[in-house]
Amino acid sequence: MRLRAEPVRGPVLRQAESPRWDARGDRLLWVDMGAGDLYMGHFSAGEIAVERKVHVGGSVGFAAPLQNDGDGWICARERGIVHVSETGHVRVLQEEIADAGTQFNDGACDLSGTLWAGTQSHSRVPDAALFTVESDLAVRKRLEQVTVSNGLGFTPDGTRMYYIDTLPRRALEVFDVENGELINRRTLARVEGGNPDGLAVDNENGVWVAVWDAGEVRHFDAQGSLTRVVEVAATRPTAVCLAGNTLVISTARLGLERPTPLDGGFFAIDVDVPGAPAQPWRADPQQLAHLRSTDAG
Repeated sequence: MRLRAEPVRGPVLRQAESPRWDARGDRLLWVDMGAGDLYMGHFSAGEIAVERKVHVGGSVGFAAPLQNDGDGWICARERGIVHVSETGHVRVLQEEIADAGTQFNDGACDLSGTLWAGTQSHSRVPDAALFTVESDLAVRKRLEQVTVSNGLGFTPDGTRMYYIDTLPRRALEVFDVENGELINRRTLARVEGGNPDGLAVDNENGVWVAVWDAGEVRHFDAQGSLTRVVEVAATRPTAVCLAGNTLVISTARLGLERPTPLDGGFFAIDVDVPGAPAQPWRADPQQLAHLRSTDAG
């Protein structure tokens, strides 16, 4: 089935990435990657109204909310992890997690509140990785020999993780998750005619994949069958999120010789199966108290 997303009134950016639905304030989060900016806004009636913009600095890959309202967000920036408070204060939590020659790209939290964050290689060789950051900021490398770690998401019961290493695989992959460990890596579906980028998982274990340079978002069911293709009037869809039953799509104008007014903007379409909001990062009590005191000071 082929469908078509509608343009959303609102910001047009060089590289809009990593939209997330933050349930704490029913608001949309996203980043302008190369500009190093984190945005928050309200989405309704086909329009995104920007509420706030925080300059995080460097290149910012994605953000995840903390568990409690008012506690801000954790962001992957350059080779490290920072916290962004509700007042816009940026505090470095871990400065150099990623290896030299790489930088953080996409990621998400699992049901336990652990942050999973992947890097991309500047030289496009497999020297990037996928990391986890625990509640006490303990870091662990989960995958090696990654080239461009992109979309990542968990099924609603947390037993499977969908994953995209865009180059050279150009595929949607899946792992089983047992006791927090990734096992049984396999290809769920090949993605042709473009580069698979960000993804979002729905409540029936289906997955939406943004396809860069194809002007499409594709939906695969839990068995890997292509069920729907959503056409986007922008060449480079970057990522997606589910705001209830609405699929929100970010795009980029980065690298286009003749971008149209819609390239770099947002699109949306109503879908049959909803998805959950972004899972929060659950900082441990000591870490959370420190973040709160820093913001208060």
